[in-house]
Amino acid sequence: MGQPLQIGAFNYGTATITVAEVRAMHDGILHSLRTDYRQIIVEGDNRTVISAILCSSGVPWRIKYLIHDIQKWQQAGIQLTFKHIYREANRADELGC
Repeated sequence: MGQPLQIGAFNYGTATITVAEVRAMHDGILHSLRTDYRQIIVEGDNRTVISAILCSSGVPWRIKYLIHDIQKWQQAGIQLTFKHIYREANRADELGC
């Protein structure tokens, strides 16, 4: 229906933006799998992270193992759709928060 089903937040400490974003994506997908979702749409505003998942080339070494996990879930039959969205569209107040 186009409505978010889960929203979360976590403090990753002093991680770089790329590491924090891919960890958040990884953790969000993992949480969704644990709550038995198998068709997951992931929207993110970090083009580097989305490209790393979709293209598998030039993946920064610091996020390689997290990207590998996400790709393994896809190979296992989990339907994951990744969409790049512009930062201006990625706002919590649009969700009624």
